Amino acid sequence: MPSTKAPNAPNAEDLTELEEYVVPESFKLFKNFLVEGQKLACALGIAREAKSDTQAAFLGFFEGISRLSCVQVTCPPISQEDLKRKPWIPMCVVMVDKRIIGGAFIMDFGGLENLIQDPLEKDVSKQLKAYYTKLLSSPIDTVELQHRINERLVAAHQEKLAALLNPEDLEQAAQTVCQQLKGKTQLLQRFMLKTLTYYRLWPDDTRCPPDARSIAAEEMGRPIHQDLEVKLALPSALLNQSTPVSLKPMLRFPGGGGTTGHGQGLWPYPADFEQAEEREYAFVCNIELPLLPESDGTVIMECLQRSMVWLVDNLEAEFLLINRAWSIDWDSVSLFGGSFGGGMAMLAYLMGPPFRIREVVLRAPLLGDYFRQAGEYAGIFISQDRASKASLEVLTLLDTMPYKIPRSGSVPPNGMFGGPLFSMSRSFLKVWKAKTVEERLFNTTKCPDERTRFFIRHGSSDKHVDCEATMDAVRWMNSHWKKVYIDFEVQPGKPHVWDAYEPLSSEQRAFFGMSRK
Repeated sequence: MPSTKAPNAPNAEDLTELEEYVVPESFKLFKNFLVEGQKLACALGIAREAKSDTQAAFLGFFEGISRLSCVQVTCPPISQEDLKRKPWIPMCVVMVDKRIIGGAFIMDFGGLENLIQDPLEKDVSKQLKAYYTKLLSSPIDTVELQHRINERLVAAHQEKLAALLNPEDLEQAAQTVCQQLKGKTQLLQRFMLKTLTYYRLWPDDTRCPPDARSIAAEEMGRPIHQDLEVKLALPSALLNQSTPVSLKPMLRFPGGGGTTGHGQGLWPYPADFEQAEEREYAFVCNIELPLLPESDGTVIMECLQRSMVWLVDNLEAEFLLINRAWSIDWDSVSLFGGSFGGGMAMLAYLMGPPFRIREVVLRAPLLGDYFRQAGEYAGIFISQDRASKASLEVLTLLDTMPYKIPRSGSVPPNGMFGGPLFSMSRSFLKVWKAKTVEERLFNTTKCPDERTRFFIRHGSSDKHVDCEATMDAVRWMNSHWKKVYIDFEVQPGKPHVWDAYEPLSSEQRAFFGMSRK
């Protein structure tokens, strides 16, 4: 054991005030070595107490595992519960008055960037590295340790990410707005509601392999998968149908900037539900997709494709459990979407799904980049500087996370700030990471189905989604898809998704009446 002491290093008797080292069961075999290593770190002049932030000295890598490092940490006194929130695996901890003031920990090497590191002379650093290299060459299950430290790191990052997408100072204002909106419709009471899971989405298995999932769930105390759902709304008048009937699907995609969105959430578009009641044998099917920024555009598009295949393969069997007289008319599908959901509806059409799309209804669709000027969120002004700084923090978190836990079906205001955050900071495409709907449209060489009819509306005073982009898309469609019927109108003076609470209009009623002839 090296005995060299740095100037002003504490004497061994100074360690008597410390309570018993607490060592997890899996490290009991190495307790003596760990305690000696702790004393060595103290003898070499590494501070045992920190007045403010966390301090650390790099001690060495796990052999063969370059992402894992062993770190000697001193910190302000924290409880054992607080320690669980740190992305550190304790090898042993030092306690005073039942509070942790430091210890030897294993962490992801990237986590060192978040610590204040004490300067160490080269010879001191060599001694520490040599000691811990020898210690860490012992038969410890480094694969499981890597998984566990990843889970701690992910949990810590997810907590920070949630805080950025749901700022505490904006929470009350957002809640107030959402409560006001929730009371605007009682329409769903006239429908039978049913939720079905179409896919279970896990983190990227190249970063979180299947054998690590149970460890991750154990460390985080929660599932790490996300069940993706479709939410059905079936007109009550259909429930007692006794003669065979073929039901027409009205597939809808929720808005919310891609960062929030619930199939039957804040922006209900009652016109769609009224349409389902007025049309002969129709029902509403809300398709929920993974959300940004935990999932990117590629994952979202893959899940969109999965949802459509699942519907064709499974929905009719589910309907037979409700009423054996029901079947589904896959030759009479309609797509609906507003804002981000409008982009997803257009994307579904471009993908050429395994059914015939008769109508596509788009309201202020987000087709290209999502950008807007600094402005209000829930009645509070958000500066460009604030949005840019928060966006940079989000992007940094995403880049340093071992993997991301997918999210879907968030009920606003959960995640709702993400829309203005990424649009005001001009960073939407950095989290989308895929071709935009507009790019896919302009690169289309053949119309997916010339029989499909489009009903498109966009307000001229929309400050959230660029009306010009919708006009460009319609011009392109008119130029390249000459046989496709497009009912497009720019609505003078109307703001973003102004019709989210409007009843069924005569023009939409006429559009559907015409398209069924």
